[in-house]
Amino acid sequence: MGANIIYTLIQGRMLLHYISDNNEIGVWAVAIQVAGYFLLLDFGMSGSAGRLLMDHKDDKTSSNYGSMMKTGFLVSFIQGALILVCGIIASQWLLPEAVRITGKNFLVTSEASGGQIELFWSLLMWQCTLAGASFAFRMFGVILETHQRYDVVNYAQSAGFCVNLLTIWCGFEMGLGLYSLVWSNVASTVLVNTWMIAAVWRMKFLPAKGQWGQVSLERFKEIFAYAMDIFLVSVGNVLITASQVVVVGWALGLGAAAVWTFTTKTFAMAQQFISRIYNYSTSALAEMYVRGEKERLQVRFRDVTALTAAASIWVTMGVALCNFSFLIIWTGGDRMAWPVENDFLMGIYIFVITVTRCHVGLVYLSKELRAMKFIYFAEGIAFVVLGVLLGRWFGFPGIIISGIVTNLTFSGLYGTYRTSKMFHLSIKEIIFIWLARPLRFLFVMFGIFATFRYATASLPIPWQLTANAIITVVLGGYCLWKTGLPDNLQKELGGTLIKLRAKFNN
Repeated sequence: MGANIIYTLIQGRMLLHYISDNNEIGVWAVAIQVAGYFLLLDFGMSGSAGRLLMDHKDDKTSSNYGSMMKTGFLVSFIQGALILVCGIIASQWLLPEAVRITGKNFLVTSEASGGQIELFWSLLMWQCTLAGASFAFRMFGVILETHQRYDVVNYAQSAGFCVNLLTIWCGFEMGLGLYSLVWSNVASTVLVNTWMIAAVWRMKFLPAKGQWGQVSLERFKEIFAYAMDIFLVSVGNVLITASQVVVVGWALGLGAAAVWTFTTKTFAMAQQFISRIYNYSTSALAEMYVRGEKERLQVRFRDVTALTAAASIWVTMGVALCNFSFLIIWTGGDRMAWPVENDFLMGIYIFVITVTRCHVGLVYLSKELRAMKFIYFAEGIAFVVLGVLLGRWFGFPGIIISGIVTNLTFSGLYGTYRTSKMFHLSIKEIIFIWLARPLRFLFVMFGIFATFRYATASLPIPWQLTANAIITVVLGGYCLWKTGLPDNLQKELGGTLIKLRAKFNN
């Protein structure tokens, strides 16, 4: 996570240093997001293969384990090729031809110059090519995560960030412009995938000779059946996450898309940090579910949800407090800045989606998505439509509010309902008892941090950032412990801290 933060900060600073036109930065941001749409050609197969592999990982000598893995490899290679071919065809022929025939550019606003539009199509092609090539090796990462070796994935990604930054700098210095970002992605992708392939081989997560089983039509049907359940969820997720910059571009223009990319970067990093609480718990929770340990699952899931909620409030409100002064220092001016109200709205948005994600993740673990696939798809459509409308009427706040409203109305409500059914609890208990202290913590932190944000506004920017950062860590951390965490989590975390301190003292 630390490597990701450093990488994001340095990459963004280099981009602003070498690229002076905000529209050109917006072209890159939109191209990245649109390329993400082609990952829908996964049809949910990789997520399905990963979840089903968990059912067999306790017995690596079983032919079922090897057969599932072998089938997953074949499916990934085929889909990687499909993404690569379809991405190239669409970006170089189909989409440009549609623009020429209709006279309307649905992806890049009219404020872009002819050269920037051509650059957009070229960048989109290269990103699709890279996505397809990378997708073919995705199964190795799935294997590591199935066996809870997130550390290996993190080390590989950290090394990839270093190579990425070095390649970006060399590319910009050589005058390659935005293509520097393409080549940096190529270099990091090769390194990361090579690292994970070597790790899977060295840790002997692959079946032994003679225990691979066969590529099975039965296994494919099993993967395909579950994948079809999560496909619409994937579509909805892409519409929600990968459409934000596109929605901003449609509603407010490419310059605004560039501003959105930078002003929300700290919140995106905060979301990644908070999401790791649930991500690292997934395999353990899945094991409890597979083994039928329902009572233990309920307790641990409740604690994970409460911890995610409390941590989300602390981190996102802290980001909202520090974001303005941080952006001024990071970008070298107010080129990429927005009003303070947007920061606190983004903080609430990240809090909402990280808590909702826990309940949605529990539905995934059950492998019984039912209406979730339609709910998530409807949420994605609703966000795009409402985001464009409210964005044109109210600007950035309208787009953020669209995300909050649609998330609560669709996946938030349904995910909580499914949790209540799984554990035979009332929705009222899940919201107002499980999250009683985190919700109280939210109101406390919102009031305190909003007050300090305005109180420190007259300070010089470096002092403003320093003061707000200290307030976040010291006052925010104290309130988190005293107000945000339930009593049982305080005791458990306190015991863990005592053990760690004793270990270091010895």
